[in-house]
Amino acid sequence: MKTMKSTKKTEKTAAAVKKLVESYKAFLNAGKTERECVVQIIAMAEAHGYKDISSCKSLEPGDKVYVQKMNKAIALFEIGKGSIDDGMNILCAHIDSPRLDAKQNPIYEKDCITYLNTHYYGGIKKYQWVTIPLAVHGVVCKADGTVIQVNIGEDADDPVFCISDILPHLAQEQMKKTGAQIIKQTMEALGISMKSVFQDAHQVLENLKVSARECQASIQEYKKQILTLEKQSQSYQKQYSALNDLISLFIQTTK
Repeated sequence: MKTMKSTKKTEKTAAAVKKLVESYKAFLNAGKTERECVVQIIAMAEAHGYKDISSCKSLEPGDKVYVQKMNKAIALFEIGKGSIDDGMNILCAHIDSPRLDAKQNPIYEKDCITYLNTHYYGGIKKYQWVTIPLAVHGVVCKADGTVIQVNIGEDADDPVFCISDILPHLAQEQMKKTGAQIIKQTMEALGISMKSVFQDAHQVLENLKVSARECQASIQEYKKQILTLEKQSQSYQKQYSALNDLISLFIQTTK
């Protein structure tokens, strides 16, 4: 049987985990894009004493600062007491926002219907994006340099966006098709070229192969350098032994 103390500790841990989960869910709900995530991170960082590095004339040990890049990336620093030559502790995470991106000039017309030219991001499964409520998040940059935040579809009174699918009683031919064929047609309907997808995939594969070869080449080069250093070390050890023997002989002769 669990003791009363153990039970209270378990309940306290469960409450802490639930609080963390709920706060993380709230962060995800409010951060549908990189820009929205960075805004939240800056707010949380400033609440914990971090300052924009551009407002600091100098940095001292213990200072906490942040720097953001194009409102899409952010780095936070806590200045330590040691020298940067001694290294630094780094914790990295990338902001991943699976979505359908509307291209810079997205609107086009086909079969008397207006479409948005899009591109998927984040390795999404295309078939999961049809017949579900979607929202539009982003920014509009005007010619005068001002930026308008766009957020349509999150509020209960907002219009809801949806990628429609064919009606069930008209889907006899569709039901006979494989998942791959359905995905291909869905992508084409979204304005996503299968050719460009395969080209991107092959390019990624090629880049991975090149990176792997470069790593292997670096490993081999390091091995050669280590072998050379080992030989030099052995040579120095022999020279040390010979010189030490000579010194010992000289000491004995002088006696």
